[in-house]
Parts: sequence; structure tokens; C-alpha cells
Amino acid sequence: MDYNKLTKKELIELLLEQEQVSGSYGLIWERQKKPEKLVYECDKNIPILSLNKDKCIEGNSRKHILIEGDNFNALSVLNYTNEGNIDIIYIDPPYNTGNRDFMYNDKFVDIEDGYRHSKWLNFMEKRLNLARSLLKDDGVIFISIDDNEYAQLKLLCDKIFGERNFIANIVLEISKTQGMKVRAAQMGQIVKNHEYVLVYTKNISFNSNRGVLYDVSEPYDEHFSKVILKENNKLNIYDLSSYIKDRDNDIYKLFEKYDLTSNGKIPIKNIAKGIIINKKIKDYFYIEMADNIYQNMDCRITLPKDIIERLDKEEVVFYDGYYLSNSTNGKIRQYRNLKETLKDNDEYASYYSRVTIRGDLWKGFYSDMMNIAKEGGVEFKNGKKPIRLMKQLIKWANRKDAVVLDFFAGSGSTAEAVLELNKEDGGNRRFILCTNNENNICTEVTLKRLNNIFKNSDDSLMYFNTEFIDNSNNRDQLYFDLTEKCIPMLCIKDENYEEYKVSDEYRIYTNKDKSKYTCIYYSLFGEQEDEFIDVLKSIKEYKTIYKFSLSNDTDTFLYDEVDNYDIEAIPYKVIELYKKIVKMSKEV
Repeated sequence: MDYNKLTKKELIELLLEQEQVSGSYGLIWERQKKPEKLVYECDKNIPILSLNKDKCIEGNSRKHILIEGDNFNALSVLNYTNEGNIDIIYIDPPYNTGNRDFMYNDKFVDIEDGYRHSKWLNFMEKRLNLARSLLKDDGVIFISIDDNEYAQLKLLCDKIFGERNFIANIVLEISKTQGMKVRAAQMGQIVKNHEYVLVYTKNISFNSNRGVLYDVSEPYDEHFSKVILKENNKLNIYDLSSYIKDRDNDIYKLFEKYDLTSNGKIPIKNIAKGIIINKKIKDYFYIEMADNIYQNMDCRITLPKDIIERLDKEEVVFYDGYYLSNSTNGKIRQYRNLKETLKDNDEYASYYSRVTIRGDLWKGFYSDMMNIAKEGGVEFKNGKKPIRLMKQLIKWANRKDAVVLDFFAGSGSTAEAVLELNKEDGGNRRFILCTNNENNICTEVTLKRLNNIFKNSDDSLMYFNTEFIDNSNNRDQLYFDLTEKCIPMLCIKDENYEEYKVSDEYRIYTNKDKSKYTCIYYSLFGEQEDEFIDVLKSIKEYKTIYKFSLSNDTDTFLYDEVDNYDIEAIPYKVIELYKKIVKMSKEV
């Protein structure tokens, strides 16, 4: 059958028939007759990175990376330098609203374009495939999206990451029904107040030890109505209202002052009002007495004989980290401490409060959106994402030494979130940002913001541009050109950026504390190799040696007298990787 002669309708019907016959389930879309030009030509030009020293930011601490160039090329390079090494990916891709926010083959995709969704899916699939291979086994990816492509993106991610590796669909409240939305709502429209963040992991089996986020809860829960104290080597239990009146008369008088007592007692329901009205009352419950106030609940627990005997004699018994008592109906009661419900919440203006653990509904981010224009000291009309959102996603991921990648970097909110979170919790996270320079976004927005935020940091920024090696040359010339040009990539791979020794035939780099070395020998004719080996012999620390070769052969016997090293032929692995990427990109 000549598929090229089929109409679009006939092709879709045929695909649906094949799906029904095979019993498979998934996302089907039309592959473009004019595929993305950049991807189609990637076998003609091999992307590499060059260091732009004029745009770097000098510092004495962690080194972060900004890559200027199309993110497909950047991801291709990172698949050599950082494959399986990324802990967290956050991206805010174009939402494909049809309102000049998504460009495909140098043209904006209009809302009337019949291939609008197909073009977007082709664009995203290639980049997400490359992104997946960058993640560690326990790595996570967060993808912001709205209703325009949510359904398509969910099925695409199920295909790429695997449905079992889906973690959550976070519903993000980004606005209230106010302003112009009120009129629309009054006319019967259901106005948009939310976006989504899809969350996947590379391998759900490794998705453990994540963080916890807290939303503010009601000021007080009436179930916390008991006081337990250890007095004279015995545990005693009291009614909370009676305890306050008998032992903390100053607090009782404050409740009287605000007319919150009844019949000589403090109704438990009025405690929340007191906490809201008066700071002294709040401090009494949240700080002074929080360790001693409890709620009780029935529980099913198997107890040792000696504990059962004690419960028959004593009012309260401490066992296995809990206070226990007998109820009048013969059931065991377990007591939960008020302090367990008190923490610094993760609201827009964080404060110490009663909290509840956040689920997949993230409320209150409309507050951030109202103040987002001020963040980072740069204007970005295409829409920033709030720093708090990034920080909380990264905080939940719970990897303090994480490498965080954002390959739709925009204004650079992810970078600011990483720096702020490191300051707050002493983390050692590093970011990698990728963005093109369309309308000078990289140089005039992203870099400007990074210069602003790095003023209060001792970290460094390495600024790289994507460049290309012509793949049409003969093999030997290609190998030689690529070897010399891929040196910055090797430094990124090993995280060694400090020049240690440089000659016409080799280069050696190290890190700040000289604990490891990147040693590159790129001579075509074996010149200065003896000198190179002598330098390696003098370095006792761990070394990665990269040796020019027209094959995968490294002549390791020449390095028998060198200790503590691994060796790799270059640029063989680089070229093999790009062949794989080209094949994958043209097959999908």
C-alpha cells in the first residue's frame, strides 16, 4: 500500500483499524511531511559546546551552567556529558495556545493549523526522549502545562517514561475569579483558575525518600482536648479546659476578656478564636503547652501482657512511643501530640502554624503570580514561573546535592530557586539551564537575571554556546576537528574546569581542590606523548584520560606506569552517541 497517496482521513482511519486489531492503546498523531528542520539536519552538523569566557560569572564556590542554543542540540551534548547524571528536570514548554507562543520550523503555529497538536507532539517527543536518558534511576521530571496540551502530554509521557512511572498530576491554583474573570463567570462561563505540573520518575522502584510540603490548617482542632503530664513519677491526664482554669489563670482571664468562656469553662471550639485574636494565647498553645496537649483515638494494637496489666491499674501508659489508655467501652485509646501538627508551612508567606500534608492540589499560587513581575529584576512577557513553585518542587524531590536541569529556561526562575534553596537548607545543588537566544532572551533576560542573583552568591556560572562540526568532511578530518572542539564537553563531563597544564598537543584540567583531573591528549601524530605521560605519572590523584584515536583503541600499554586512571578514546564515543541520537530522532 502506498501510504503517501492516502488522505489524512484515510490514514487516521487505517491507523485506528491497526490499533483495534493489535489491541494496543496509546497516542496516535500524524508525523509531519516536513519534520523539524533542526532535527532533520542533525546528522549533517554535530553539535558541540564552546566556552564564552566574556559571559561567565566568576566565583569561588559551586559551578553552574548556562547553554545558549536550541535545546535539542543542548540535550544532544548533555547526553554525552551528563547521561544518567541528572536528579531533577523542570521544564515550562510552550503551551501551544495558538497565540504565537510555539514556533515550528521558524513559523508560529496558528490556532487554525490543522497539524497544531501533531507539530507540538513531534517537537516534544524528541526532546523528552533525550531528557529521559539524562535522568538518574531515581530522577524526576516536572513539566508545566495547561489545558491546551495536557491530555496529549500525559499520553506522550506515559509512552516515554512508562505509565507505571507516573507520580502525580499537580493542580496549581494560579488565579482567583476576580477582575475581568468575574464578568465571564457571571455570564455562566467556567473560568480558568489553574494549570498543571505533570510529575514522572525514571524508575518508580527508586522513587523513595521524598520530601514533605505543608499547607496551613485550621488554627485548632477540637479533638485536642486532653493534657498529659508526668507528675511524681506518674502519668496523669486532665481535661484541657479545666486544666487551664485551675493552673493557668492568666490564660483563662484572656479568654474571659474576649468573651470566650461559658459557665466557667473555655469551650474547646473557642480556642481557635483565641489563637487568632491574641499572640499570648497562640504562644501558649503552639509553644508553651504543645508538647503536653493531646487528642485521643481508638486504635487496634496487640500489646504485651505486662502493658495490658498496667493499663488496668494506671490511667495512662507510655508504650512504643505512644501514650495509651483504656476507654470505658474496653477499647485501647492512643494519644497524638499537638506539636506533631505544628510546623513552618509552605504558604506564600511562610509561618509557624498548624499544618496538613499537601497532596496534588497546590493552592494559593495566585499570590505568587500577582508579584511575579518583580522576581529576578527582569521583565519577561511570555510568563515567568514563580520561584516558590520551583523551590517547592525541588524541595519535594529531596536531593540536596542535586543537578537540576531546565531546558526551557526562559527568564531563569529555576536558577534563582536553586540558589535560594541552597542558602536556606545548606544544599549543594547545581543547575544547568538551556535556552535559545530568540529575541535576545538568553543574553538580555536569562543572563541579566543570573547576573542580578549572583551578586549575593559566591557561586560561578559557566556560559557555553552551541556550535557545530561539519559532518560532511572525511572521517579522519571529522575525528580530528571534533577531538579539539569537544574539550569543553569533557570538562563538563568530569566537572573539572581549572587549567592545570596546557600545550600544543595536550591539555590537563582539574577542580578547585585538585582532587581529580581531566587529561586530554589530542595529537594526531603522537607528538609530546612522552611528556604527557610524565605529567600523568606525577599526578597521584584520580585521572580520566581522553586519547585521540580513529577507532575505539587507546593503546593502554603506553600508560602502564601511570596509576589511578581510566582511559577513553575520543571522539569515538561522541560520534557513536550522535549516530544513536540521529537514528532515534528520525525513527520517532
